[in-house]
Parts: sequence; C-alpha cells; structure tokens
Amino acid sequence: MKQEKQRRKPGNNFFALRIFILVMVFTAGISAGNKKTRAESTVDVPEGIQLTDDNSSVVLSWNESEDDVYFEIQICRDSDFENPAFDITTEETSVTKYYKDFGQECVSDDSSYLYMGEKYYFRVRAVKETEDTLIYSDWSVVYNKTLSYDAPTVTGVESSGAKSVTISWSSSSDMSGYRIYRSTEKNGTYTRVKTITDVTDGTMTYTDKKVETGVKYYYKVCTYNSYFSYTNGTYSEIKSVTPKPAVPTLKAKSSGYNSIKLTWGKAETGVDGYAIYRSTSKNGTYKRIKTIKSRTTVSYTNKKLTTGKKYYYKIKAYTKNNGKTYWSSASSAVSAKPTVSVPTIKSIKFASATSVTIKWSKVSGASGYIIYRATSKNGTYKKIATVKSGKTLSYTAKKLKNGKKYYFKVKAYRTVKGKRYAGSASAVKAKMMNKLGYEGESYESRCKRIWGSYEYEDYASASAASKGMKTISVKVWDINSSGKKYTKTLYVTVHKKIASTVKAIFKEIYNGSEKFPIHDIGGYSWRGSSSSSEHCEGLAIDINANENAMMYTDTGEILAGSFWKPGKNAYSIPEDGDVVKAFEKYASIGEAMAGEIKQIICISHISERDKLKIRNAINKTTERDKLKPEP
Repeated sequence: MKQEKQRRKPGNNFFALRIFILVMVFTAGISAGNKKTRAESTVDVPEGIQLTDDNSSVVLSWNESEDDVYFEIQICRDSDFENPAFDITTEETSVTKYYKDFGQECVSDDSSYLYMGEKYYFRVRAVKETEDTLIYSDWSVVYNKTLSYDAPTVTGVESSGAKSVTISWSSSSDMSGYRIYRSTEKNGTYTRVKTITDVTDGTMTYTDKKVETGVKYYYKVCTYNSYFSYTNGTYSEIKSVTPKPAVPTLKAKSSGYNSIKLTWGKAETGVDGYAIYRSTSKNGTYKRIKTIKSRTTVSYTNKKLTTGKKYYYKIKAYTKNNGKTYWSSASSAVSAKPTVSVPTIKSIKFASATSVTIKWSKVSGASGYIIYRATSKNGTYKKIATVKSGKTLSYTAKKLKNGKKYYFKVKAYRTVKGKRYAGSASAVKAKMMNKLGYEGESYESRCKRIWGSYEYEDYASASAASKGMKTISVKVWDINSSGKKYTKTLYVTVHKKIASTVKAIFKEIYNGSEKFPIHDIGGYSWRGSSSSSEHCEGLAIDINANENAMMYTDTGEILAGSFWKPGKNAYSIPEDGDVVKAFEKYASIGEAMAGEIKQIICISHISERDKLKIRNAINKTTERDKLKPEP
C-alpha cells in the first residue's frame, strides 16, 4: 500500500530538500534527425557517482560520458528498487525518472522534494536511443543518504553559578527546535536535559540548573523537526565545563571614620560562604581578612582602619561538595577611604531678626564641623565657619538680611597627623529670614507667619482676641513745652506674631534723622465681631491720630482725627519721611489701608495717597469682607 506523506510546497512552514541532478556529460551533436542505429552497441555504467547535501539541496553527480546518452535516476525510500515502497519522484510504483536535457544540469520538477531525517536510496543508469530501440546500461551501485541539517555551532559552555551551567549556540528560525544533551563522560551515555521550541535567529542560550559543583559535564546540541516526526539532526561538537560558584559583584563605601562597608548583593543558590581579601594597593598582595560561613550574609564591615587611607578589596565565593571546597574566581578590585559620616541638620531657628542658630547631629570620630551658606539651593556655597570641636553641635550665623532666604549645609571632618579629612556635606536646609515683616512679602507669607495658615482669620470675640495680643514698649521722640525733642517710652498692644516687627519699625523711626515726634500710639482695639478693622486683630497702628486725620480727599470730610498738616504741624507724618519709609521696609505700607486683603499690618492717618485708598474702601466692600462666609 502506498505510504502517504505530505510534501513541502512553497509557503508551507516545514522543511524539505529539493534534489538537483548534475549530469556531467558532453554530447556530440546528437539530433532527432541524425540518430545512430547500432543495436549491438553497449552503454557503460555511469561512474564516479557522488552524493552530497548542503542543508538546502542534494546534488547527485557522476563522470562525463563519451557516449551520446541520457540518464535515468531512481530515488526511493526503500532499497528494493524492484518493488519500492515509495518513489520520491512520482509517488507511484514506477521508479523511473528520465532526464533528456543532454549536457545540461538536470533538475527534478517542483513536486520532487526530500524530507529531513529520512533515508533515501539513489542509483543511475545510462540510456542510448536508437532508431528501433533503447539500449540501457546496468544500474550503478546503490547509494544512500540520510538527510540532516548542519550541526549547530556551540559558542559557549560556561559555569554560571555553583549549581548552574549556561550553554549558548548559533540558531536559525528555520529549525523547529533544538535539543540539549548532557553526560558526565565524553563518550558515555547522553541524556536529553532540554527541548527548546521557541527558536529565533542569532544566538540562543539555555541554563542547566540541575548540576553539582565540581562535577565535570559534557554537552552537545542538535536540531530537530517536529512536523515530520524527525528526531535528531547532526550533533554539535561536544563541550565540557565544571560548575563553580559565580564571581560575586563587590561594592565598597565608607561607613565611618575608621570603617568601610562591603556588600555583594543577593546570595547565590549553592554557595556556602565567602572570603574577603584586602590590600593597600590595587595590584599589590591581597590578604584574606575574613571568611564568612553563611551564604545569606551579604555584607561585611571592615573596622579599625585609618581615616583618609585608601583600601582595596576582592571577594571569592565557595561551595563544599563531597568533602571538597570549590572556589569562584576573585572579583574585580574595589576601593574606598574611611571618612567621617554625614551629619544631619536637625533645625535652623531664629536667634534674632538677623541671625539663626543651626543645629546638627553628632558624628562619631569628628574633630569638628564646617558650615557652608548660599543664597540659592544650587548656587555657590561659601564656608562661613569652622567649628573646631567634635562636641559642639550648633552655630549661630549672624548679619543675615531680613526678607532673604539662605541655604545651609554642614560637613564633619577628622584631623589625622595634622591633616584634615572632611566627609560629605549634609542635605541642604533652607531658612527664610522673615521673623520680621519685609517689603514685598506676599500676603500668603504674612498669613502663614501670623495665623499659621495661608488665609486671613478673624477673632470671634474680645476674649479670643486678647489671647493673641502682646503689649510692647517702644522708644520714641517727643517735643516738650519748650519745643525741644526728648526721648520717652510708649506702650502699644499688638498681635504677638508682629510684636518684633513693630519694635523694629519704631526703632527705625527713632534712629531716623528726622527724630519724628510721637505723642501717642494706637494698636489693638476690639471694635466688635462685625468690624472689618485690623485693630480687632492687633494688626493696625495709629500714630498721632489727631494730627493725621482720616478724611475724604475730594470733599475734605474728616472721618477721624482733626487735621493733617505735614510741614506745618510737627506731629503730622511727612509723605516721604522716616515713618513711611520704616513701615514700607517692614510692612509694604504703600499697598495697604483699610483692611485690604493684600496687607496684614497697616498704618492709618498717614498721607493723601493712603486716604484715597481709605475712601475707596469705605465706599465698597473690602476684599477681605468678600471672603467672609455668609452669616
């Protein structure tokens, strides 16, 4: 019964080989109209037959013939050509295939394909055609060939750990897959350890994790074709390897003024421990300083070292098996210097309106600390102080400018044989100099400083307001009955969060060249929960209220006080005098009057410019009032 077999057609995703028949024959001008008729002639059997394949075709060739002949080739999957089980050329019981293209390369038709992994039998005979008959030579010797792909090229077999081996080989996506075989003897029995079906072009790898440290293994790889039930192709060259622990990846860094910490990552399966080696030069002699007998310990701190001295380290892993110890290769050398640790800035607090006290954590072994300052986070840091005691953990930076932000960082250092070795700088910490109000300060910043949030707040009652107030004393100038100026002290109650600012304002006024006279100051005054006046929150100041009247600028109608006559009355505030300048320096007075939302501390009864603001505020609801919730 004829054996059924699917053949490879163009576009099908399986493998087969086309056969090419190369007939090496020279003709002598044979033509159909000039045939020789020598029935007694004999035909020689083709000689020098060779059968080769190159992974994509089979070439059948033989010696040239002097006779005017053509040839018949039989290709079967059975050596019994008289009763073939299958004929590749026709798929019928007939086994004859004629090639009549004299003197040319003869190629079988497109239906003739050979299959990988199959064994084929080949024979050839010569045929001479006469007028009356055909004269045949005897059949040649039968040749056979089992078709297989070229063997894979194994590019590497390497130990990838104490209990793993990685094999790599060149691959082609034309293959159905690859099979990896292993043995403990080169010429012993090989066991298949893996079949890989996900094939790509290029280089493929497989890691065998079922191996033992110290045992020598032999590997080989072959192709296979699952579509045609083709098992194995040609085996690769045999490669051997002995598993040993992988080389740990070592890192080193200072962990203090006299110690270095070594780390080497996740513990490898199968490793029993590690050995640490140290040298004082990269290419010098390395001495073992520590043996770690635990695979899960992946760090070691080397102590009692010298600050600032450079040390080099290497590491080896080891595994014990059958009473023997197997070592990995040594890691690459890494180095580090012991340095003092990095301090942490714990706080920066106001010591005064123009100074701050910086405090930091203690660093073991530190001889002292260096303080740096900048006016931008990523700007240039200037050394502003060196603290020459490891026990001193604070420093007060002075002469800072109100309204400016400063950035600080601290380094610890240790002195060894007269040489100073500094560690890394701490994280940067910033401080805004806003203990006092300042010109240009944002509304949100003032709210935050006074209320602790970014929104303005109103007190609900006089008792609640009084808890937030503070009475302060200020030095001022006044005029006696003889018309001479003298110094006196006045008291004013204001919100406690602006008490320092108010004192600074009046200090500026007192030290001014005008020696502006002040006979009375008004501050906190509870005017009811429905009032929009900042006096209720202690955030407004009245100076010489009678002589600095509040009035409409268009009509001159006085709302409070009696008059405003700068230049004529000594107590009336000049528009560009020391009083206005002092308030502008600390409170941006030029943008504030009558409870406008942009200003928290204000001064009333000052100038025509500010009176206009007052008039406009009276004739419309203030911005602050617009933000108040409905009752």
